[in-house]
Amino acid sequence: DSIALTTSSNPSIQPIYPYQFYSDEPGYYEDGKFGIRLETIVMVNPYTPKYLTANEQFYEFKPITFVPFETNLIDHSLLNAKQVNWLNNYNAETRYHILPLLAGDQRAINWLNSRTQEVRLESTNRDLASQMYIPSIFSLAFLALFIGQIY
Repeated sequence: DSIALTTSSNPSIQPIYPYQFYSDEPGYYEDGKFGIRLETIVMVNPYTPKYLTANEQFYEFKPITFVPFETNLIDHSLLNAKQVNWLNNYNAETRYHILPLLAGDQRAINWLNSRTQEVRLESTNRDLASQMYIPSIFSLAFLALFIGQIY
């Protein structure tokens, strides 16, 4: 038996339920030149917004695979404060989840630490520092740990 997806399928009509898993694949492509895609597996998590509306259910996507981004491919001077904050939180979460799995392998530990160092705001973006939203680094720590997919 086989399964085929067609171009007529419309994934937007499918409901999203808590604790489902999806692949988040943002990408950028220049026709005939190059492309880059980042992929993370995310879990749908119930979420309560600051200002709750009546009888509405909200969700957020939480990453469950933690692989460092290639630091040589990121121009940090182009990032704003919110993006730097997100990257630093993601790197901290990556270390939190992955370092225990590397116990005893100092070479791997050194590599992970070098790829997840804190990024500082560039001088052109320092005025945005006061606008940074700083969620708890450990907000994801208590989710079901699903690190079977390291790419």
